[in-house]
Amino acid sequence: MIPHSLAMIVLTQIDRLMIVKFIGNSEAGLYSFGFSYAVLMLIFSNAVLQAYNPWLYLTYEKNDILSIKKSNKSITSFLCILTIIIITIGPEVLFILGTSEFMDAKWVIAPIALGALFQYVYNAYSSLELYHKKTKIIALGTILTALVNFGLNYTFIPIYGYYAAGYTTFICYLLLAFFHLHAHRKICNKTVFNDVFIWKATILTSILGIIMTTLYPYFYLRYVILFIFLFVLISTKKIEILNLFKFIKKQYVRN
Repeated sequence: MIPHSLAMIVLTQIDRLMIVKFIGNSEAGLYSFGFSYAVLMLIFSNAVLQAYNPWLYLTYEKNDILSIKKSNKSITSFLCILTIIIITIGPEVLFILGTSEFMDAKWVIAPIALGALFQYVYNAYSSLELYHKKTKIIALGTILTALVNFGLNYTFIPIYGYYAAGYTTFICYLLLAFFHLHAHRKICNKTVFNDVFIWKATILTSILGIIMTTLYPYFYLRYVILFIFLFVLISTKKIEILNLFKFIKKQYVRN
């Protein structure tokens, strides 16, 4: 896993290094400020997977694929909702955490948060590859994605500035998730997750996330849309959301 770990370091750090090289330290600071907020999505998804994976392995051994699909669908839905919330309230959170000079960083929140969402998808798929001890496949995907990330940053950061780094991160994690979609299917020789739902939900979340970014200048409209969105979801998915929290709590207590 050493090649994978080194490639992940490149994938997560090269954007800021190239911003410094091509633009400057102040822009790298703005990018890092927006990144540190948007990456909250990744911190939460990693915590969920830490609780989920032991259960996943035991259920996978029993070949209870239906339970895996059901639970993963609930987790994916919740993380998609969380991503939309993080993107929508981003400008106000940055204003509270920083000063007006840092507000320009809001434009990288959406791509970084969406990249973190697809990193969750990739981690979910690669957990089964790890179960089968196919670490070379995991390393291959990470190395290829790191090379793509370097090429995209080298091409677009000098043209579009540090904003480009957010979108190259998003694209690369999307590609990495797509790579592991096919890799884990080949290794497991069956469909373990509800892949159609996962990709429909994450793509729709990406579209909604970008739309909410265009609404950043319209404070009231943005929050009206968010509250309607949450009201409809809570009204229709209340039981599933409560069951998900109970499941995660149970796994953490067990671990």
